Amino acid sequence: MRGAIVRSPGELTGEDTLPGSAMSTIQPDEIAVILKRHQAFLLGKPGGQRANLTLRDLSGVRFGRVNLASANLSGAKLDGCNFVGANLSGCDLFGADLSKADLRNANLSKSDLRGALLYRADLTGANLASADMRPGALMDAKSKLTKKQMTDEERMRAQMVAAEIGRTNMASATLNAANMSSADMYKANLHEAKLANANLTSARLKDADISSADLSGANFEGAELTGANLKGALMVGTNLHNADLTNVEMPAMSEELAEDVQKLLSDHMYWINSDGRKGKCADFSGRDLKEISLEGANLSGAKFRGAKLKFANLSGTILMFCDFTEADLSGADFSKSIMNGANLTGARLARAKLHDTCLKPAELGSAADAIQELWPANLRRADFTGADLTGADFESAHMDDVILRQATVTRASFKDCRLSEEQSKFVRAGGATV
Repeated sequence: MRGAIVRSPGELTGEDTLPGSAMSTIQPDEIAVILKRHQAFLLGKPGGQRANLTLRDLSGVRFGRVNLASANLSGAKLDGCNFVGANLSGCDLFGADLSKADLRNANLSKSDLRGALLYRADLTGANLASADMRPGALMDAKSKLTKKQMTDEERMRAQMVAAEIGRTNMASATLNAANMSSADMYKANLHEAKLANANLTSARLKDADISSADLSGANFEGAELTGANLKGALMVGTNLHNADLTNVEMPAMSEELAEDVQKLLSDHMYWINSDGRKGKCADFSGRDLKEISLEGANLSGAKFRGAKLKFANLSGTILMFCDFTEADLSGADFSKSIMNGANLTGARLARAKLHDTCLKPAELGSAADAIQELWPANLRRADFTGADLTGADFESAHMDDVILRQATVTRASFKDCRLSEEQSKFVRAGGATV
């Protein structure tokens, strides 16, 4: 039965069944024995034996935080399995099918994932440091996918895996905040993968397909990207410092953006990650950035004075202390962005979207300080005509001469704001709190 839970050896019951298929059938009691012997193996106790689940069908099994470090799972069917928080470090997963598996926060460091299928797998927060994700070789398949005693079904599975063995497929996989430092992903398929804020420092990605992937905030410092395909990738705040970009196919952007803005974003992320010791704070003042997408980026402290950002996508961004003085932000999308302490003096935000945007005061000083100074957002003379301010939080913001004509303020908060009588009347009537 798909979704069977793997309990500790004493907890498995006869009601738990594992998926049957054309492959070798495995029962809960057999898994319990294998896990028990594997734990003894890891602890160096008598009776210990390394888990060998080569070519076995375990589709949909909920392993959870199991410790299968150094286990042999080559060629195994593990599609849809739950390995949340599991220890799979040093595992042999050569040619394994992990499509749609839940591997959040799992430890896959130094594992052998050559030729593995990880299509649409969720590896958010997983540790893949020094994992081997090079293409699988047929010669290795013949030796790895062989056991002393094999059923006809296992032979068929081995032949099928060997026939299809190739580059590791992580297309559409979720790898947000995953640690992939020093991983070998030569020729890996990461098409449309989600790699936001992932750590890929010193990773080997030569000839990898990273097209249309989300690389927002990802760190590629010192990585080898020779010949990689990054066409269509979202690279807002991506750190490419000291990365080898020889013959890399970069995302299609205007020449100005490709070489200038991207460098500014990369240097800015480096500046943030080093607490200002390295890199450089981005300055986009006066630039024409209309319709640009900076979704999800951390642009705290960046300068946009007088910049043109009409219809730009800044949703979900972190814009603390950013300076948008006199900037044209008409029609721009700031939904769910964090703009604490931002300066929007004289900015034009007609028809802009600030749905659930936070413009509360920013805290100055470290968390250890007994008393922290608060730096409120400055919205003096900002024009919000026709803007969507639904659920936005303007607590303590400076609102002198702000234009709110025809703005939607449902659920918005203007707590501790100094509003004129006319402004106060308008926001109350629109369903905001004051």
